[in-house]
Amino acid sequence: MDEISFELSTSGLILVQVTINLAHDVILALDTGCTHTIITSITAREMDLAKNTKNVSVMTAGSTEKAKENDALFVEALGKSVENMSIIFMDKLEVERGEYVGYLGLDFLTQFEDLHIFWQRKTLVLC
Repeated sequence: MDEISFELSTSGLILVQVTINLAHDVILALDTGCTHTIITSITAREMDLAKNTKNVSVMTAGSTEKAKENDALFVEALGKSVENMSIIFMDKLEVERGEYVGYLGLDFLTQFEDLHIFWQRKTLVLC
């Protein structure tokens, strides 16, 4: 099991590099409380991922927001990959600008058995 290094955002979130469709590298915050992997709509448009989407509603902590979903994406993160994964694109997504563009959620993490976080070393293992 290889340990993957991570950085922390200004507010202390774990930041990881994610590759979408083998071509687009982004930084996402690891969020075990987020059901879906979500990126900003602006990022989706910049990466030309906003095509072939469907309308969805997403429940957030305080409301239900309209969003788009693309469900045929290849996602690599933490030394692992998932094919045909859905990613939600939201206009009203709170991110720390310049640090990350969305959240790597449980839909990716639950594809694997364990997630070990080593705070002192700032590394993690997904197996």
